[in-house]
Amino acid sequence: MEPRADGSLVPEENRKWFRLGVAVAVAWVPATLALLVLFELDPALGLAGVVVGGVVFGIAFTVFVLYVY
Repeated sequence: MEPRADGSLVPEENRKWFRLGVAVAVAWVPATLALLVLFELDPALGLAGVVVGGVVFGIAFTVFVLYVY
């Protein structure tokens, strides 16, 4: 790959999406741990947390990418 005028090999747009992916992955860790704790307390509560959390995260992420990012 030929370097760009600023000397970078990776286009800025790719770096932007990579940073978003890393941020989502880092945010996923505490969410997963919280859901595991909910499953330990009560499986029904854990299942409700997974469903509600998944729907809310999906909608919020879609709105963020389409209108903010």
